[in-house]
Amino acid sequence: LGPPLGALQLTLPAKAGSVPLVRHRLRVWLNENVPELDAIARSDLEVAWSEACTNVIRHAYGPGDATFDATAARDGEAVCLQVRDTGQWRPPRGQHGGRGIALMRELCDEVRVDRRSEGTSVTLRRGFAPSIPDIRPGG
Repeated sequence: LGPPLGALQLTLPAKAGSVPLVRHRLRVWLNENVPELDAIARSDLEVAWSEACTNVIRHAYGPGDATFDATAARDGEAVCLQVRDTGQWRPPRGQHGGRGIALMRELCDEVRVDRRSEGTSVTLRRGFAPSIPDIRPGG
């Protein structure tokens, strides 16, 4: 498939193998839809989005088949990413983890987590400065 133009909308199985796929699809989408976004911001968004997706896989569902939705859209001079599930929040298992939301907050300008009885939605926003064309002679 070629790169998507406009919003990116994915529905994926809530399994660990979906995380590399979601990162790859976001990378392709950012390259085509937000070319002025610098490499560091692109990498930050990939990490933040994959953390949100990983949280679905680790916390939203018990054993069994389930899916989650992941969307990316350009909103003026910002990128807006969203991950939604229809599960119920489960506390962390084991001693590892628990830093995903803090990491998302470090990498994005805005992080909203909306937990409801019908599922959880995580919205991530990161602004960017549009490139300014060089209008000097020879620029």
